[in-house]
Amino acid sequence: SNNGAYYFAANKPSDPHYADSHSGGVMVDSANFSMNQGPIYGNVTTNGGNVKASSLIQGTIDNNVPFTLPPFVLPSNLPAAQASPSTVTSTTTITPSSPASASNPTYYVLTSLSGNLTIAQSGSSQTYVAIHVLGDITGKITVNTGVRALIFFNGDISVKARDLDNQSGLAANLQFYGISPTNGGSQTINIAPPGSLAATFYAPSADFSTNGNPDITGAIVCKTYYGNGNTSLH
Repeated sequence: SNNGAYYFAANKPSDPHYADSHSGGVMVDSANFSMNQGPIYGNVTTNGGNVKASSLIQGTIDNNVPFTLPPFVLPSNLPAAQASPSTVTSTTTITPSSPASASNPTYYVLTSLSGNLTIAQSGSSQTYVAIHVLGDITGKITVNTGVRALIFFNGDISVKARDLDNQSGLAANLQFYGISPTNGGSQTINIAPPGSLAATFYAPSADFSTNGNPDITGAIVCKTYYGNGNTSLH
């Protein structure tokens, strides 16, 4: 569903308190899969690839698993947007007037997000917020504990890992949804060092890349994925 997400434990695989936190798998709907180093603790499936057994892959391997990812469109059941803010180009805090709900979140539409945005809790209740960014996301997003945020975006994301500050540490509380371009254009998500983040990304038309040492806790659905350096994904 559009409000769905997955939560992966925010701990290193060596942490004995989270024995299953390193069981994430990789699914590729093509034969193009390249892995130079670094372990995968879950399963690997491809569509026509030639991945062979390796000490780096601890799960099962299946090279005959095709699947389809339809383009993502903005959900049609979002409520009316709040009057402000309409853009974030400097330091801005959003504090909804009520906690709202998962099925009816407080909704904002931003033309751009290049400044520092903080999403604050409404009172002491779990607070639900949805934001639609019509352009690119290049600024910092801080999601306070007690907030679950859905971020829909039409443009690209280019940030440092530390700029996506999900203070609860729960990946499900910061969810990004890339709206597929309708004109055949491209969409990119680039996570640069330094820092770590906990979030989920559902962007079936986006090229996702990360380099350096970002440590990501969550789940990623994308068109292509590239990681280089000491990047890690739990």
